[in-house]
Amino acid sequence: VQANSETPGVRYQVQRKDEQGRWNVVPPTAAFKTGDEIALRVEQNVPGDIRVIYQDQSLKPVALALLADGGAKRTAPFKLAAPGIAQFTIVLRGPASGTAIPAAPPSSQVAEAEGATNYVVRPNAPANAPVVAQISLTVR
Repeated sequence: VQANSETPGVRYQVQRKDEQGRWNVVPPTAAFKTGDEIALRVEQNVPGDIRVIYQDQSLKPVALALLADGGAKRTAPFKLAAPGIAQFTIVLRGPASGTAIPAAPPSSQVAEAEGATNYVVRPNAPANAPVVAQISLTVR
């Protein structure tokens, strides 16, 4: 995906804490277990706030992290609460995009993965357009 500095987008990685307390990048397809400590490392290329919403398989919200604008690389840590599908939604909202959180990714988004790094952009969208990335992790 070709994106310029005005194309709203996010790059994210899933990290898991090991027994020594170190964070390691893992693909979203890795095997996770209840109690694993994970983090989503998120980078953005336009100003705005990032919200990370964690929902269990019933889509009940478990946790919310707000990563306020002010740094390009930010991390949202979570503890996986129960077996099943853990759904994470990353929402980048530009400064003038209002307070509403989109329910689903806009159809104009483009997503791609390069190894364990994932990219989501909105080509030809205004810099303040929301970007929504959804991640599903299988928890045993």
